[in-house]
Amino acid sequence: MFDYYATVKKETNEYLIALDLPLYGESILKINLDSGRVSGSFLKRLKRTKTMDKFFLHWKNWLNHRLKNKLPDSELQHIEDRLILIAALSKSESVTMTLHGLTKESFFSRQTLAYSDNLTNESLKLELFTTECRNHAMH
Repeated sequence: MFDYYATVKKETNEYLIALDLPLYGESILKINLDSGRVSGSFLKRLKRTKTMDKFFLHWKNWLNHRLKNKLPDSELQHIEDRLILIAALSKSESVTMTLHGLTKESFFSRQTLAYSDNLTNESLKLELFTTECRNHAMH
């Protein structure tokens, strides 16, 4: 288990996430919200693939929509405490964002971003658990 801290650096329009990894220390991941360029020390730990690049592209898209307090074009489902956004990218590709556990403080305690390609049987999933949110959604 590890901690993370995330913010948007408005001067450079970058999403920064600092991952505090046990035994390794802090690693940084940056996603440029304009170009989609991904950089940072955490990237050295990952084996870059086309699937991963597509995953980062969709993460950037989600972040850009979130910053505008909008939802990306997708099918929307509400099941119990989950808000699920499903976007079919092609006949074989899809991306799903699931927001779990809306708290009384008006933020979701868990976010799951999943990308899958049924043609290549490749998929990636990112789960972020939020215990504190300093940037609540606008109403």
